[in-house]
Amino acid sequence: MMNVKKAKYIWLKNSVFDVNEYADFKESFNVLNKNNVKIKISCVSDYVLYVNKKFVGFNQYSNYKDKKFYDEYDLNDFANIGINELYIIALSKNYDTSSHIADNKGLLFEIYENNNVIAYSNRLTKSRLDSNYTSGKIKKITNQIGMGYVYDFTSNDNLYNNSIVIEHKCKLLPRPIKRLDISKKINFNPISKSLFDGGKELVGYLFFKINAKQECDIKIRYGEYLDNNDVRYIIHDRTFELSFHLKEGINEFTGYFLRLGLRYLSIDKVSDIDILEIGIYQAMYPHKVNEINLKDEELNKITKKSIYTLECCMHEHYEDCPWREQAQYTMDSRTQILIAYDFFDNIEFIKASIEMMGYRLTNSNVFTITSPSSSNLSIPTYSLIYPLMLKEYYERTSDASLLKKVYSNTKIMINHYLNELGNFLLCHQKEWNFYEWTYGLANDEEIFKQKRIENQYDLPLNAFMIIGLESFAYVAKILNKPYKNYLKVANKIKERARLLFLRRDGLFYTYYKNNRRYHLCEYSNILAIYANIATSKEKEKILKVLTDTNNSLIKLTLSNYIFKYEVLLQDDKYIDFVINDIKRVWGYMDEKNTSTYWETILGEKDFCGAGSLCHGWSAVPAYVTNILKKKGK
Repeated sequence: MMNVKKAKYIWLKNSVFDVNEYADFKESFNVLNKNNVKIKISCVSDYVLYVNKKFVGFNQYSNYKDKKFYDEYDLNDFANIGINELYIIALSKNYDTSSHIADNKGLLFEIYENNNVIAYSNRLTKSRLDSNYTSGKIKKITNQIGMGYVYDFTSNDNLYNNSIVIEHKCKLLPRPIKRLDISKKINFNPISKSLFDGGKELVGYLFFKINAKQECDIKIRYGEYLDNNDVRYIIHDRTFELSFHLKEGINEFTGYFLRLGLRYLSIDKVSDIDILEIGIYQAMYPHKVNEINLKDEELNKITKKSIYTLECCMHEHYEDCPWREQAQYTMDSRTQILIAYDFFDNIEFIKASIEMMGYRLTNSNVFTITSPSSSNLSIPTYSLIYPLMLKEYYERTSDASLLKKVYSNTKIMINHYLNELGNFLLCHQKEWNFYEWTYGLANDEEIFKQKRIENQYDLPLNAFMIIGLESFAYVAKILNKPYKNYLKVANKIKERARLLFLRRDGLFYTYYKNNRRYHLCEYSNILAIYANIATSKEKEKILKVLTDTNNSLIKLTLSNYIFKYEVLLQDDKYIDFVINDIKRVWGYMDEKNTSTYWETILGEKDFCGAGSLCHGWSAVPAYVTNILKKKGK
């Protein structure tokens, strides 16, 4: 243990539920002079903290089993001279999600006055099962997010008992990023008695004040779009719904244990209630946005909307979408980070997120599909782009400390793929060989049944192997580690890939299988340039095709426009094309009155109705417009 003097992780003496258990803790503490009163608090899953019945804070930073984090709060504005009461509602999820690792239970706190410990979590701390939140297994919102909550305003309080100490052998470190700003209260406007509109895509924590004419049950649903004048809240096995048992009279609630991504709220059984107010406390990571003032008004508008899309997709770490998953994928986050370098002032958030991506390896010694998670599912290209993110971080910051922290795991990952090479090519890996959401590139049958195909070679996979090796060589050189062999192998892969995938006309196929080359798409040809597989003559041919919007190649999807524009903007002669291309693609979404940019160009219609209308990777125009701004455009 570090950074605390006496505190231990504790939990209920008579714990009832293995998963999703809510517990209350209370402790009295005596303040003598109100001189620099502080608390350090850490919870295995999540917590809400009160002092003298005043809300102080919430939102545990993501933990690992061997590394946990604490928040520190100044209590001078909450504590009084004399006896004070600390009250904490803590949640033990103890099940895995896309951004949480199951790790038993535990709450730790330590209160100081002028650096002297005046109270701390121990066996004598009083605790009880929370009587308002329903503990145990309840229906999940989505598999990625996990369970929602069920809340009862009528339940009787349980009796307090002593606690037990829960052993966690881990480092305990201060939260590496800022806490969320939830100071903006947004009331939703009624469309009807049961349906409410936030006015745009929003992210935050539900609040309401409802007068119930009698004791009753209600359900609050939320989502990004409407069906038949109601929120579409059931989509396949996903259910965006929260349940409440109201007491007769006034019921007030703020739901700090689940962050919602939404535009609409709806309530059933409104005949039994009067809704006095309902909405969210908007959740924003504290940051400033650099000025956006382009000469082109349409591009200016698209850039601002791209920035807002990013703002909705960063909280404890980067997120793909705040509505359906709230998960940090490495490839998605790389796009978000490239933009954040130039538009935001939150380098600490970038650093912590990149470190989180490189902290845990799967059983195969590659990086997990999302972080933090205990999943052993992975996407090879998402692992192999990680060294490029380290290279870009150092180029922007000259900070080698992050590179040192993740060097070992990154080297293990690179060595795994080096060991998979056969005659200087990677075959189709036993992972989810996902490239993008378009024909022949999603390989989505492999999500749950991963398969290695010995006689199949993919150009995108080998392109990212080249990018990973060259970027890791850069990192190794910065750290004075051996690096030249990585460059030699990368060059060998380039030679082999060019021979295998090149077509006579200068374009590149995606796949080689059973002595047959097939699948022509924009994505693979962009990567042939990006990884320097293509010669200058072939590059010229590919760029000519890419700048013909009527070309016959399978088209790129939103997730990978970043690579297209990185390639094209190497030459100023393509600037006008890129500007017009952005207006064509993102302008289409603007015509649909969107407030953020989508997961794919099909919007909510994609994935059989599960397409997200706010997705971090779709903020690509902001990357471009920053380059244009530097060029005085």
